[in-house]
Amino acid sequence: MAPRQPPPRADLIPFTPASGLSATNLQDAVAELAAKATLSTGPVFASVLWTGDMEEANSGDEPSDWYHPSTQLDGDYGGWIEVESGATVVRSSTVAHAGTYSARKQIPGTTYSGAGLIRWRETSEHQRVLIESWNYLPAAYTIGGSGYGVLERFNSERSADDVWASSWVLGWTNPSAGVMRPEILWELPRTLTDGDLDKTPPDSLTVTDGTGALRSYDAHPSTSVTFSDFPIAQWYKSTWDIKQAPRSLTGHLRWYLNDVLQFELLNVRTALPNTATAWGAWNHYSNEMYGEDLGGTVTSYTDDARIGLPA
Repeated sequence: MAPRQPPPRADLIPFTPASGLSATNLQDAVAELAAKATLSTGPVFASVLWTGDMEEANSGDEPSDWYHPSTQLDGDYGGWIEVESGATVVRSSTVAHAGTYSARKQIPGTTYSGAGLIRWRETSEHQRVLIESWNYLPAAYTIGGSGYGVLERFNSERSADDVWASSWVLGWTNPSAGVMRPEILWELPRTLTDGDLDKTPPDSLTVTDGTGALRSYDAHPSTSVTFSDFPIAQWYKSTWDIKQAPRSLTGHLRWYLNDVLQFELLNVRTALPNTATAWGAWNHYSNEMYGEDLGGTVTSYTDDARIGLPA
């Protein structure tokens, strides 16, 4: 009897990479999936400070939750809705995660334009918060050679001279046709004279436009596990855990996609210095659609958002 042949080696078994995996053989794919499975099960809210279900609208048919406790940009408002260059934000019944309505953000997608759902109150009252939203991309959008796209953002202000700058940006790249892979950018400061992400800045700070993102990530900084791709034509949950810190390296940022930890940086700066808070920093959160050279009209939906304190 002929000796029994051993099974083929795992790294020689043909394997077609799945969405969000970089592995090209079965052995590496199993290891990568195991690493993704053990990253996290998602943060737990101890209490909720604000919620937005998009079911209520103001006279402009904007989802008024974002202005709460007001319903528009006057009186006692804790956030606002911003549109630029032909963009729109309206309450929509086209798709909804729960209930009847969601917030539809739509931009022309050729030249620069943007629409943002912004909250600032909770991050002005608490140094560390969790920010969660359900989002829906009806199609995969491709970024042109001179373009970019942004889905969520943290902005910060330097109180000494009222300078504003993006601190953290969640955008995407297109590693292949029909794929939107998350990309996180550290854009603060715009020049190295502000001090880098993990270095204490000098006493004299300068913020100027010009250099773009100083750091970009498409994988977990410590494990190098590639970010999972954004689901297309499906609702997905995006969750941030941010501890704000302006100059001392005591802040952190974590980002989860569908309760799986994708990104984590500890002991870093997260904002420009601002004396309006006891801890000296103030990040505004924006759930948005901003960009240009995206091939035409771009639409995204947001529903069932909440901001709270971690357990």
